[in-house]
Amino acid sequence: MGMREEFISFPTPEENLPFIIELAGISYCDGSYKIHRADSKCMVTEYIIAGEGTVILDGKKYTAREGDIYLLPPGHNHLYYSDAKNPWIKIWFNARGPLIDELLNIYNTKRIPVFSQSGGQEYITAIHEIGKDNSNCVNEKHDKSAIVFHQLLQYLHGIFYARKEQYSEETKILKEYIANHITEDISLKDLSPLVYLSESQIIRVFKQDMGKTPYEYILELKIGQAKLLLRSTRLMIKEIAFRLGFCDEHYFSYLFKQKTGQTPSAYRKSSSAG
Repeated sequence: MGMREEFISFPTPEENLPFIIELAGISYCDGSYKIHRADSKCMVTEYIIAGEGTVILDGKKYTAREGDIYLLPPGHNHLYYSDAKNPWIKIWFNARGPLIDELLNIYNTKRIPVFSQSGGQEYITAIHEIGKDNSNCVNEKHDKSAIVFHQLLQYLHGIFYARKEQYSEETKILKEYIANHITEDISLKDLSPLVYLSESQIIRVFKQDMGKTPYEYILELKIGQAKLLLRSTRLMIKEIAFRLGFCDEHYFSYLFKQKTGQTPSAYRKSSSAG
């Protein structure tokens, strides 16, 4: 069977968004498949459904097999090719924009271009579905994809970094719950039954492991998510506040300014100006 590819085109926005999908698709490779980009202008994210091949990033060689994701950052030399005897089948997207480097640096994902046996195909599939859904306007397709890309990096970071950190079992359970409910109003009363500790014990154990209280940790995550939504979507500030579990837009704005030195509106304006 020869080389075959299926493409999903994302309309190019008229304005410079912080995250733009250039193209997405599925490749059914053969032995002739080979891509080379010197000083690539785009980021390449691909999940290997089957087969194996070679990925070379800035001269360093890696093998990518079934179940792996490889993520090649922009501004680097990319070379990747399929094995002739066991060629790749892969699902992928290419993207560009200033948000990419910022998120890659935050999640420290530039050091490992190939994430072995990571899973995560569902995130790339979700971006494909966003591109196919014509109920989304042009900007929405890229904005929604930015959120899924952020979720993918969180997922990869959790597999290859966070699990290596040595926390108590109670803190691991609390961090997992917080990550899965970050859009809700999380209280110590919610956390206490999870680890069979009193509220004061939770604060002590969590601060001993994390260097901060559960409240400080939750607020840090919420502010980080708010920054992403302000940069990569057109959601109203009150809608962002509501989505992150704040019942009061003004209280959200107060906390955001306290932590960042800017109001949400000022942050959005300065981010889009950059």
